[in-house]
Amino acid sequence: MLSRTRTAIVTGEIRPLREAASTSAAVAYRAEPGVVGRITECSEGWCMFDVKGRKGWIQTDHIWGD
Repeated sequence: MLSRTRTAIVTGEIRPLREAASTSAAVAYRAEPGVVGRITECSEGWCMFDVKGRKGWIQTDHIWGD
């Protein structure tokens, strides 16, 4: 199935979704490995990751996908 929606899957271990694209930003949520979310924008090694309305910035090396 083809879709214009960009998605990715969390890899490795439990990963933080942060309020800003920085390792020093507060953690908004945590995502377990295998969680699939929608990517809306990416910049400088970070992507905005949306899992059923819960959003946060995740490092690109913590996800796999398109």
